[in-house]
Amino acid sequence: APKKPLRTHITLKVECITDGIWKFPMTLVATEPDVDDVIDIEGIGLFKESVVDLRLTSQTRNPEPFTAYFLPGSDPEFSVKPQVGELPPFDTEGTVLLVGFKPQMYSRKYKATLAIQTPDMYWLYDINGLPPVTMPPMNVKAKIKTTDKRLQSKPVRRRNFICEN
Repeated sequence: APKKPLRTHITLKVECITDGIWKFPMTLVATEPDVDDVIDIEGIGLFKESVVDLRLTSQTRNPEPFTAYFLPGSDPEFSVKPQVGELPPFDTEGTVLLVGFKPQMYSRKYKATLAIQTPDMYWLYDINGLPPVTMPPMNVKAKIKTTDKRLQSKPVRRRNFICEN
């Protein structure tokens, strides 16, 4: 505890029966938690969206509102739907969150960090966008003739650059 990032100021008060009271001001900082999971999304083609679904439930017996967003520094090729909603209690099937990936160029590594936050909980997911798998064409004839017999039969003329200069 706590299960989400937090910064708060407190005063620790120590009382002694004979000598008095001491007060110690403190700042408590709960940093970002470790990543809960890593999600790999494989692209299906440039400018085409591939989607992975994620099911979440509330960690309590009551439904809880949530917000889903990407942390700063995440690539804009990722999307999440819905961004706000309600997580049902833990003994239900849960809410489906759709994480989309639409690559804009080949051979680039796409990364994002998805945060899902309720009043009491905080989940982090590292998301990797994998490039679409491409296969070279097989058994396809060339459309352009790359060999020309006339160029091969032409004699090579040697030049003497020293005499020319």
